[in-house]
Amino acid sequence: MEEVSEIVGFRAVPVYDIQQTEGMTLLFNPIVPDKVESSDFAEIIYEHLKNKFNEELSITEKTLDRVGLYGYYTPSEHSITIIAFY
Repeated sequence: MEEVSEIVGFRAVPVYDIQQTEGMTLLFNPIVPDKVESSDFAEIIYEHLKNKFNEELSITEKTLDRVGLYGYYTPSEHSITIIAFY
């Protein structure tokens, strides 16, 4: 009998530490602040954007107690998962 190894999954790990990089800090979007306080307006905008994106690809939400993971893309399902912190 022959033993065969195969990859059946993966786990998310940091690829590098930001301290290992050089250069100026890049702004992701200077219009939107890093921390958005909870508000009715923020909730309305979030739901609108999520619904609009759902027209093109599947977007789901999960709760997960993991620092540094905010979401991921699954190519085989063409879907985005957003990690929600409640």
